[in-house]
Amino acid sequence: MDYSIHSRLAELMERGNTLLSDLRRDLQALNTPGSDLVGSLLAEGAGKVVSELLGSRRAQGYGRKLAHTLLRQEKSKSQQAILGRYYGHYRNWFDEVVGLLSQVSVFKPKLVAPGNSNALASRVGQAESFKNLDTRIRHVLRQLEHFRIQNLVWNSTLPKDNPMPAKHVQSSLPHSTISTTSQLKPVVKQGVARTGKAPQPKREIMYFNCFISYGQPDLKFAKKLCADLQTKGVSCWLYDVDSMPGQRTSKEISAALSAAEKVVVLCSANSLVRDGILKEIEKLIDETPDKIVPISLDELWKHTGFKIIRGSRDLKPFLLDRNYADFASKRRYPENLDRLLMGLRRP
Repeated sequence: MDYSIHSRLAELMERGNTLLSDLRRDLQALNTPGSDLVGSLLAEGAGKVVSELLGSRRAQGYGRKLAHTLLRQEKSKSQQAILGRYYGHYRNWFDEVVGLLSQVSVFKPKLVAPGNSNALASRVGQAESFKNLDTRIRHVLRQLEHFRIQNLVWNSTLPKDNPMPAKHVQSSLPHSTISTTSQLKPVVKQGVARTGKAPQPKREIMYFNCFISYGQPDLKFAKKLCADLQTKGVSCWLYDVDSMPGQRTSKEISAALSAAEKVVVLCSANSLVRDGILKEIEKLIDETPDKIVPISLDELWKHTGFKIIRGSRDLKPFLLDRNYADFASKRRYPENLDRLLMGLRRP
């Protein structure tokens, strides 16, 4: 993949992860235990006031219900205000993503301009079919992660010996892509007029992107770890979340493993007896052993009597020879997450 495309994708993914974590934080702030306690106290107080005014014990229940209803309405208004604020940020980010993908194609032999950029933009555009803003952002991030492991090239660099007619090119693109690109042109022109170059901020990527290798019994932990790492700015690929329907499983996993800079291996007695994860570990040991970052979920797999064997090959010595992050204690999860982040940080 062209380095400038890879850099731009990485920047857009970082911004998307930041947007998602900020949105979740602000929405969760409306549901803190303190706010629920204050709401209950207010409802109880309102019930007593209404009871005294009407001189009826039954009126106390009516007062509490009325207060709860009003509080729910206020909470709903606050949620809508937060979503409205973040929707503007999402729209700007989404338009930049579509603008980039309308200029690139997945490289294939004998591909001629303008390639198949419309297919890329269409996948991302499916986010608009979701009602939930959180779901929209996650969908776009999943697509960007999938594109990151593809061999993307600028349309402008493709062979021009047999280009498609310009009229056909425009009609083949989704309407949303065409309108978004045309909306971006004035913004870019203004930026060029002010600074002499197109506004394209670059941010330092702090962490290696990673592939999370796991067995099905550890799927719940794998999803939590993936979400927490992405919140911290780490780009992750998790099969259960990021795999594309219709793709060959072995081919897609192999491509994601090759594209990953680090592979976080979830080690537990339940997972290290499954052929899928053992196959991935064996492939890494043979081809790119330095990618492996093991994390321990329990103590059983480290015991002398526990075997980690694929075929006739013992994989356990290699895993034990590596420094691993110990996630066996749920209480120390935040501390161990920080330690894992140190192992994924770029030098």
